Amino acid sequence: MNFENIINPVELKEWINKGDKFQLVDITEENIFKNQLVEFIWIPVSKLFNNIQNFRTDIPVVLCCQHGESSFLLMNILHYKHNLTNVYSLKSGFEGWKSS
Repeated sequence: MNFENIINPVELKEWINKGDKFQLVDITEENIFKNQLVEFIWIPVSKLFNNIQNFRTDIPVVLCCQHGESSFLLMNILHYKHNLTNVYSLKSGFEGWKSS
């Protein structure tokens, strides 16, 4: 398991404030980031593996789910089975994002 590519909501907001380049991917089926003031792409987990080509390879890709568990598991699959080492998981997911 890869525990190094976990980013917490405060760190992600620091990236945003600094203007760091990254790609945020909402992997929930209900598109939970749609009303947030942050740029993201929505690829539901049910369609994720058919859309890997939409992931940027030149900047970090941050996966976000409701609580952080699914994004963590998928980050590891993408890292180890698809060699996407630039993929991160948002710790505590959207719930952590809202409360930070």
